Amino acid sequence: MEPPHSTLADRIVASERTLADRPATRVDALPFGIARISPDLPRVYDASCVEVTRPVADDELLSTTESVFTDAGLRHRRIYTTVAEVASSVGPALTSRGWSLDRLVYMAHDRRPAVASRGHSVVTIDTWASTAQAFAAEQWGGDSAVRADMAAHDRRFAARIDVRFVLADDGSAGCHVYRLGRVAQIENVYVLSHARGNGLGRTLLAAALHECREADLVFLVAEAGGWQRRWYERAGFVVVASGWSW
Repeated sequence: MEPPHSTLADRIVASERTLADRPATRVDALPFGIARISPDLPRVYDASCVEVTRPVADDELLSTTESVFTDAGLRHRRIYTTVAEVASSVGPALTSRGWSLDRLVYMAHDRRPAVASRGHSVVTIDTWASTAQAFAAEQWGGDSAVRADMAAHDRRFAARIDVRFVLADDGSAGCHVYRLGRVAQIENVYVLSHARGNGLGRTLLAAALHECREADLVFLVAEAGGWQRRWYERAGFVVVASGWSW
């Protein structure tokens, strides 16, 4: 019998929090949640955020967030939650004050048998860092400072968690696989633009799933309204929870 979505969601959120804590420079408890701050990686926006885990007044949330990010010397601001009650409570106030909203979905794999995919390998962080510059260039253009921070973030993950870097042999596609006990997350799936449309993404995902074969729960996070969500659904991923990021 398949576990209910609520059980999967609880395991996924707990695992993601642990995976987010480990590479953070600082993790602080707040009255209404958690602040994860990495001031030494100022251009990696996802590396620093205030996560709201319980209801909070709008003014308290905003003033605390401002204080946390200002004290860390960070210019951007990011607030995040997986609690629907929180999203419906603080969301209107944030958007009315100019905050943009990204809707996310957490997707669990249906555990179809993972078949090893030829043409891909698990590589070292040094190999990944060198090859992944091409992925970064397509995402962030010529901003070398952004690419440097992203590379440093990858190295921090490699030093602090169980991560596998899966790379196509020709360097045109790659992704991360994070493993935490019996839970695995597939993250940062890249396919260079010139290589798209030839099924390379599908074989990359198969290779990543093969690296997750010892896990009993595999998940990823996608944009709620993005085309990637439908692509992941065809590969056997099912939406089990939601997230909101401002």
